[in-house]
Amino acid sequence: MADIQKEFFDQFGEKGKKRSSFFQTQDPREHISFSFDALLLTILLLVMCVVIIYATGVEIGRQAKSPLSRRTEDRPIAKTVEKPVKKFTIQVASYQEKKVAEREVERLRKQGVEAFLITSGKSVALCIGAFETRGSADRAVAELQKRYKDCFVRNR
Repeated sequence: MADIQKEFFDQFGEKGKKRSSFFQTQDPREHISFSFDALLLTILLLVMCVVIIYATGVEIGRQAKSPLSRRTEDRPIAKTVEKPVKKFTIQVASYQEKKVAEREVERLRKQGVEAFLITSGKSVALCIGAFETRGSADRAVAELQKRYKDCFVRNR
């Protein structure tokens, strides 16, 4: 029984028979085999190469001179000019049909009046002017009530 298992070990193989290498193999059952240590070392070296290539790319990206990478200290600070906020306007009329409202806006603009439309739901409001304070809008309402009886001050 001990003679049967000897065929699995190289030292008990037939004498004078030379073992073939990978490139000279005739037997399709023979295949490439790596030891665990060699496989682990190969994977470790591959991972290290990928990390080095990635780190090099990141460093090159940091050193690139692009407009987006400039520091904020290098950029000139834009001067901010605050425009006065005109919160109020005068609503002079309200229309159900937008075409009628647009004709009235064109007529007022030809007269040199700052007129515009504000759409709210199904109705369109015809508004005139833009005012910073409610007081200045109230003074303008007094003049407009001659032509538009029901005009009033509203938020823009």
